[in-house]
Amino acid sequence: MGTRRTQEERSAATSRAGIKAARHLFGKRGYASVSMADVVARANRSKGAIYHQFADKQDLLRAVVDQIEGEIADEIRERIAGVEDPLDALVAGCGIFLDRCLDPIALRIVILDAPAVLGWPALRAIDAHHGLGIMINLLERGMTAGVIRRQPADLLAQLFLSAAIEAAMMIAHATDPTAERERVARPLLAWLASLRLPPAKRADTRPRQTQRTRS
Repeated sequence: MGTRRTQEERSAATSRAGIKAARHLFGKRGYASVSMADVVARANRSKGAIYHQFADKQDLLRAVVDQIEGEIADEIRERIAGVEDPLDALVAGCGIFLDRCLDPIALRIVILDAPAVLGWPALRAIDAHHGLGIMINLLERGMTAGVIRRQPADLLAQLFLSAAIEAAMMIAHATDPTAERERVARPLLAWLASLRLPPAKRADTRPRQTQRTRS
């Protein structure tokens, strides 16, 4: 058991080293300009050890994207943990995503390189595992509470995510990313605000009490 556990620990350490090295190189130089030999050298592991954990460079990119999106999702969960209003939580989550778009390494890897290399289905699978799931959950909470008009939450989440990714692309190509982040945030947040039903149109979701008939 001790030998097996040590081997598992070595494998996990090699995986972490490979992802860390690839994340740095992909972020600084771009996916196309990095070879597996570059990753092996920076990770300070043998070629065989890296290839035992990752089938190829594309597999490494997938792992890096999953790590970055997981970090963003964890940050969003932590930020919205005490936010009761689901729309306020969505606004906070959107703000975190846009803030992370100012990180040039994350922006290059997730927004610029990953779509072309991994393709839409693979990216959507990663999204579904992380941020998209949070968004769908918050939208469903809002609909259950009567704050948002009932509609397909998964479709609405996909559409908003697509708009947010387009906003990220605009930030990536802007001469002043910080100013562009503020510019694209306004319509995105206005869209979220428009989902809120006026108090007069909200459904009363409180459990109804059965009226007793007086004798």
